[in-house]
This record gives sequence, C-alpha cells and structure tokens, in this order.
Amino acid sequence: MNKNTIVLIIAVIVLGILWALYVESGKKSNNNDNYVESVVEEYPSLEYETPPPPPPPSEEDEHEDDVKYDSEMTYIVVDKMPVFKGGVDAMHAYLSRNVEYPIEALESGISGTVYISFVIEKDGSITETSVLRGVDSALDKEAMRVVSSMPDWNPGKLDDKPVRVKFQVSISFQLQ
Repeated sequence: MNKNTIVLIIAVIVLGILWALYVESGKKSNNNDNYVESVVEEYPSLEYETPPPPPPPSEEDEHEDDVKYDSEMTYIVVDKMPVFKGGVDAMHAYLSRNVEYPIEALESGISGTVYISFVIEKDGSITETSVLRGVDSALDKEAMRVVSSMPDWNPGKLDDKPVRVKFQVSISFQLQ
C-alpha cells in the first residue's frame, strides 16, 4: 500500500466515526423526551423538583394600577405640576426684575443661557438648586442666587397630596 491509500483509509474511518456521532446526536435532539429520560437514567443522582406555585395575589397586588405614593420621593412628572404663584408670566417677570448681570461677565463680554435644576418641596419652597448646564461661573452663581431666592410656588400634587417635584428653568444672559 502506498501513502495516499493509507491516508484515504484513515479519512474514511474518521468520516465514518463523525457520521455515527452526528446521527446519534440527531436522534437525541429529535426526541427530547427520550433524551431527558436517558439523562435521568444515566445520572440517577440528578433529581428534579417542581417549584412551588406562586403565592396568591395579595390585596396590594390587586391595586397595582393605583398610584404608589411616597412622601419622600422626588418626582419629575405628577398629576398636577408645581406652578409659580401668578403663573409662567409672573415667573418670567420675577426673573427679569431680579437677575443682575455680573460685572465681571459684562466686562468680559460673556453671555449665554444657564440651565438650573431645583426641587419644589411639598410646602412650595425651593431646595436642591444646581446648575445643569452653565456658561461662566459668574453667570452660573447669579442664576443659582435668583432661583434660590424665588418665593414659594404652589406645590405639585400626586393623588391630591403635595409631593416633591424636580423642576428646571433656563435663564438667558444677553448683552445689548
């Protein structure tokens, strides 16, 4: 026998083994019930227990669609959003009257819009004031000062109960 014949015989034997493995795996995957049973028979130490049924729904679960009220949580959207006393126009008027353009920003020719985030508490007071997007430290500080000094708002309500609500406002500083 020459070298090519030996290689061909070995290749046929390997292909035969691979084919037998393929056919055997096909039988197992085509009949999953028998396969599971054969695994259980092959490995008797494996025991499968059916999990217990879930508990019956409680009264709390029956009212899942009801609003869950948390007096300490800060909300973003509520049934009745907070309103500046007098409305949006009154808030713009308040900001216009009380914003003072910082001298250093004025001399440097700095202008832009500062975005402020704050929380309106259950009593309508303003807390947790922070700059979301600033322009310059002087303009940012002035915007924070004015927002922090705003009078109390009409608080936001959820299920007719006052709640904390996060709010945002933009203050534009424009040179003329």
